[in-house]
Amino acid sequence: MAKQILRDAFVEVNGVDLSDHVETVELDESWPNIDVTGMGARFKERLLGIGDASIKVNWFQDFAASEVHATLKGLAGSNTPFPVVLRPVKSLSVGATNPKFTMVPTTFWNADPSGVVESTT
Repeated sequence: MAKQILRDAFVEVNGVDLSDHVETVELDESWPNIDVTGMGARFKERLLGIGDASIKVNWFQDFAASEVHATLKGLAGSNTPFPVVLRPVKSLSVGATNPKFTMVPTTFWNADPSGVVESTT
């Protein structure tokens, strides 16, 4: 798989484009291997289990209306699902080389003293 450094990623949270406040963004998808080996088997047999996905964004804080704090504050701890949309390149339309990833998570976030807000979904 080709590796890519994102320099112009699109990050939208609950319909608000926060791309210009993103320091870094990570998308992780994983599936556990579940052992389903039956009696009498000579080799282990495994199947993929239920997938898991997470998005981790390091934000530059902004307290203005419709920016990072205003967008995330009401979602944090609310246990209310909301959409997060990612694209590798903001300026390109969605396509095979610029896929769109959409997740509907609930969030946990905290601010550190440096002013960067970390949001992991």
